[in-house]
Order: sequence, then structure tokens, then C-alpha cells
Amino acid sequence: MNMNSGYKFLIISGLLLALGLTVFALAGYLEQPGAWERQWFGWINHPQGWSLVDSFAILFRTPGTWLPIYALLLLWVFRSKVERPFNLILVLVVSVALSDQVSSSLIKPLVQRDRPCRHPLTAAECQIRVTCGSGYGFVSSHAANHFALAWALGWALRARWGKAGLWIGSVWAGLVCIAQIRVGVHFPGDVLVGALIGLFCASVALLLRREG
Repeated sequence: MNMNSGYKFLIISGLLLALGLTVFALAGYLEQPGAWERQWFGWINHPQGWSLVDSFAILFRTPGTWLPIYALLLLWVFRSKVERPFNLILVLVVSVALSDQVSSSLIKPLVQRDRPCRHPLTAAECQIRVTCGSGYGFVSSHAANHFALAWALGWALRARWGKAGLWIGSVWAGLVCIAQIRVGVHFPGDVLVGALIGLFCASVALLLRREG
């Protein structure tokens, strides 16, 4: 990886994350979701009778769906002529481990914002399509982890894939985020800031992938 571009990615993603957290803190969104969040949540979560959409939403967020996909990606890394495959695997593991720890072990217990399926402002109208889940909702670990993996892999292999890998990975991670809102376990802000955490953690992990 070109280190100049890597440091630029680190700085930009870090600034975006800092900006996002600052805006949420100053606006009081860390205590409770803003009106815009509740409205966007309603647009995505409340409509009923979309059985096919609900099936896909549950499918996208289920480990049984994305674990085999990621396993095939790892297999492809080893079978293709990717430079230093073990280093790439290390980058991917570090990016996901870091994003998961930051989101689940640091921010969630620190902020303690409830999920929409149990938040006093939204629980009554929330259409819960899966188990509500334990713990807090801000931020979404699904969003953080999927964006971390998508951008770590896509950025590391830009020379081979161009921007296509980043676009495809972002679309996939974005669908997972929308699914989290649709099933009723996250507000839009949960997945938005979670995605920013994923980008930042990917940029940190990518510092391990230097030119040979």
C-alpha cells in the first residue's frame, strides 16, 4: 500500500469520525435520538407487508449469510496471486477486531443509548422483526465491522480492483446497515457513526500493509 495515500485515508477517516461524534454529542443525540433519526427510522422500519424485503433484511444481517461469503474471500486470497496474503489476512483481522472492540467495548457502554426496539420514544411503534438483542444500540457493531472489512480489503487491493472493490464493499456493508434499521434493532445514527468507526479502524489496520 502506498503510505502517503494510507496516511491520507487515516487522517480523513479520523476527522470524519471526530466530526460525527462531536455533532452527535453537541446536539444531544448521544442521550436520545434526534427527530430526524426517529423519522428516518420510521420510514425504513414501520412499513408492513413487505415480506420479501423483510426476508432479505434478516438474511443480510445473519452470520450464516456473510460468514461463508467472507470465508470464500479468504480462500480466494490464498489461491490467487495476491501479494503477501498472510499480511492481508492480518490487516483484515486487525481491522475487524479493532472496530468490534471500539464499538462494543468502548462506545456502547460509555454512551448507553437504547436500541429503538426498547427506547421509550420508539419502542411502542417499532416493528421488531428479530430478537431485540442485549446491550445498547449506539453504535452498530455490524456497521463498524462490515465497513472495516470492506474498506480494509478494497483499499489494500486497489491496484488490482481499482475503485470497484470499495464500491461493492460499501454497497454490501450499506445493505447490512439498512437491514439493521429495518428489523428494528438500530437507529440511522447508530449505523452512520458505526460506519465511520469502521472506516477509521480500517485505515489504522492498513498501516500494517507496507510496500514489500
